Amino acid sequence: MDALEFFEYVKGDRIDKDVFEKVNITWTRVKGGEKIQPLIQKVIQEFNEENPSASVPLLLEIRNQISRLENSVWRNRKLNEVEQLIRDCTGLYIEIIANHYMASPGQQVRLAFEVINRSGVVIMLDNLKSESLAIDSTFSLLLKNNDPVAFKSVKSIKSDKEYSSPYWLKEPHATGLFTVKDRTLIGKPENDPAIIVDARVSVQGVSMTVAVPVVYKWTDPVKGELTRPFEVVPPVFVNFPQTVFIFRDQTPQTISVLVKSASSQRLKGNVKLELPAGWTSSTQPASPTTLRR
Repeated sequence: MDALEFFEYVKGDRIDKDVFEKVNITWTRVKGGEKIQPLIQKVIQEFNEENPSASVPLLLEIRNQISRLENSVWRNRKLNEVEQLIRDCTGLYIEIIANHYMASPGQQVRLAFEVINRSGVVIMLDNLKSESLAIDSTFSLLLKNNDPVAFKSVKSIKSDKEYSSPYWLKEPHATGLFTVKDRTLIGKPENDPAIIVDARVSVQGVSMTVAVPVVYKWTDPVKGELTRPFEVVPPVFVNFPQTVFIFRDQTPQTISVLVKSASSQRLKGNVKLELPAGWTSSTQPASPTTLRR
C-alpha cells in the first residue's frame, strides 16, 4: 500500500510548485558554465530519434566547453557522461571476448576484438592499450558505417597481476567489519573489471578513450547468449569436499582433497595437509600429480 508524505512549511522562503524551484541546479552555477546550458537545451530540442548521430556535432561542442572548465569532480563526471552520449549516438560498439572466463597471471589468453561504427560519423580507431596484457598497438583505421572490424590476438597476463578477489576481502577482517585501504573503492557493489583495454578513438577529429572490459561469452541452450566477467585467478584451487570434519575419538579418518587447475598449462605438485599442533597424519607424500584445466 502506498503512503503519501507531506512537507510542512516551518521557516524560510515559501515555495509554490517544487522544493527546488529557488535552487539553481543549472550550469550557470558553475564558473564558465554559462555557454553550456544553451547548448544542452539546443541538443535536446533538436534530437532526432531516427538519426541520433545528427546530435554528435553539438555534443562535441558541449564536450569542448566542459573540458575548458576548472578541474573538479563534476567536470570529470560530466565529461565522461557526454562522451558516453557521443558513443551512444554514433552506435560505437567495441567488444573484447576471451576464450575462457578465467586465467592465471603469466598465462596466455586468446582475445577476439570487434569494433563497429553504426553511423555515418567519421570515427578513427587510433590505439589499443592495456598494461595488464602488455598491449600498446597504434592504428589509423577508419571505421566505416556498419562495416565491422574483427581480429584475434593471443596475449599474456602480466605475472604480478592481482587476483579478482572481492576488494573488501583482501585484508584480514572481523565479523561484519572490513578493512579497505583504497578508500575510492568503498561503496562499489563489485570489483572493477579484472582486465581493461583502453581504446582511443577520434570522433570527427576529437580524441577520446573508451575503457573496454575483457569478458567471456557463451551460448546457453535455454537462455541464449550470456556474458560474464573475465577473472584473474590462482593457478590451482584446493578445497575439501565438506566444510566440517568431526572426530568423536582418536579413530583415524580419511580426508579427501579436491584439487582443480585454472591454468591452460600442465601443472605438477604434491598435496600435504597442514595440521594443528598435536595432530598427526600417516599419509606419505604421493607422487607429483599432473593437472590441467
